[in-house]
Amino acid sequence: MFVHSKMPSSTRTIRIKKESDLVLEREAQRHGVSVNALVSNLIDHYVYSLRFFTSGGMLSMNNETLMALMENLSDEEIADTAYARGSQKVRESLMQRGMLVNYDSVIWYVSQILGEYNGWFRCDHIVEEKMDRLHLSHNYGFKWSIFIMNYIASMLKEVLALKINTVMLKNAVNIEIPK
Repeated sequence: MFVHSKMPSSTRTIRIKKESDLVLEREAQRHGVSVNALVSNLIDHYVYSLRFFTSGGMLSMNNETLMALMENLSDEEIADTAYARGSQKVRESLMQRGMLVNYDSVIWYVSQILGEYNGWFRCDHIVEEKMDRLHLSHNYGFKWSIFIMNYIASMLKEVLALKINTVMLKNAVNIEIPK
């Protein structure tokens, strides 16, 4: 959750409620970071993700509700829908943020937006000499693995024209991207 950036930073002074400050102090201690680092990450979450919720027609729902809905769909329906939406949504989302649609921005979108901010999975990005690997782990079951494998595969294949290898497990998807 806590990414240290080497980008230039600004100093701001803000006034917050005392009870909010106490919550921030407890959360920072729980995560083993300073309140400043926690607040910086919360602001990044807003800048890169939350501010697009209302304008992007997004919603938030309990994972149990989503899984119950998915149980009523066939594996093929999930795969087809995910594949169709993945390539379209990444283009829209990156352009909405003023970013180029390229390899680095798509990987950033997968790891930061879908993984870190939206909570779809934990993304471990492993960079090797001959390939990059994305290991996407979650606790939402096989149908969610079907969804994320096809959603991400669509981005990489259709948007970036990459050849990839995938392995799908009950609670994880592994994607290998040869260089």
